[in-house]
Amino acid sequence: MSLHSRLGVAFADAHPAEAAGVLQKLPVEKAAPLLLSLQPRAMERLLEQLPADFAAECLLALERSAACRLLVSLDLELQMRVLRRLDARQRDDLLRDLKPELAATLRRILRYPDDTAGALMEAPLASVPHDISVREALKRVRRVRRGLKFYVYVVNGQQQLTGVLTLHELLNAPAARPVSDIMTRKVISLSAGETMPVVAESPYWHKYNALPVTDQDGVLVGVIRQRNLRRFLDSRQILNGPGSAVGVILSVGELFSVTAGQLLSTLMSATLSGGARGAAGDRYNDDRRG
Repeated sequence: MSLHSRLGVAFADAHPAEAAGVLQKLPVEKAAPLLLSLQPRAMERLLEQLPADFAAECLLALERSAACRLLVSLDLELQMRVLRRLDARQRDDLLRDLKPELAATLRRILRYPDDTAGALMEAPLASVPHDISVREALKRVRRVRRGLKFYVYVVNGQQQLTGVLTLHELLNAPAARPVSDIMTRKVISLSAGETMPVVAESPYWHKYNALPVTDQDGVLVGVIRQRNLRRFLDSRQILNGPGSAVGVILSVGELFSVTAGQLLSTLMSATLSGGARGAAGDRYNDDRRG
């Protein structure tokens, strides 16, 4: 990668809001390969600043394998935001090429309307049957490759949520003891169909950093982390009051608004003319999303 290309990528990494503004002025067929030239976290920060419709157009402009690499590098909230802008056929084409576990998770969440708890939840999560031993429960938790592990949720034979315990409690319990003996039976949960304003107003966020999500039958279907909720609210500027994360970001951004756009435009042009390669494909890590 040339010096100009490296500078352009570095600027996009340091100033994603400014980079997104310039990127939207480029033809989609040029903007999409540029996204793939970024490190996964930088690409994620830039996509957070882009309108979902434009991000979806970028996804469709890429070859299928490259589009899948871009999609799996995003966190769940961004994946949902982009996928919801595609029609059913376009979504099915992409999901068909993903790992079955991830595709099943995305399809399940896509069943819930946008701006509901079900649309923001993530899976898999650490859950165990109520009638097994602590020793067996720990084995199962260790097999959860990604997702929330701090809270271990307990389910019955119908996969209904019946209890919860922390990983610390599980590690310190006698190995032969049944999980049902040490779990907390009163579990605070969210309904998958609950609207986001109601979810955000739950008083239990002051006590827990994650809350489980159940369907209308009490079946455990996912979990919402506090950090993902805050990012969702920030993205909708619901928390955009004095001292909020959005307010701070906007204030800092004003310091760069005079020259950032011009500099980035020049650097992006150099990057594109220099033939930015899809380096993200070489850095693609299957374990991160799929």
